[in-house]
Amino acid sequence: MTFVLPITGVTDEAIKEFSDGQIHEDEALKCYMNCLFHEFEVVDDNGDVHMEKVLNAIPGEKLRNIMMEASKGCIHPEGDTLCHKAWWFHQCWKKADPVHYFLV
Repeated sequence: MTFVLPITGVTDEAIKEFSDGQIHEDEALKCYMNCLFHEFEVVDDNGDVHMEKVLNAIPGEKLRNIMMEASKGCIHPEGDTLCHKAWWFHQCWKKADPVHYFLV
């Protein structure tokens, strides 16, 4: 059975594949990532992630340090839409640290 999130239309399989498997293109997944950023209030209206807000949302110094290290090369998002910019950040973080990266 496939679970589909009604707001973006992303499937749970697409989320799991990106999180645990390979980076892949999926418009619904990209918009899901954008929704997560807005839900956690870590992104502005231009699609720029505010890393200080991301880090403040992460419990524990060890996890914050892992995120800081993974984010070093993930500064200037590329993309024509907020969804594409959100995906850019996630694929950048996953490439930077595939061992610790996960998508909820």
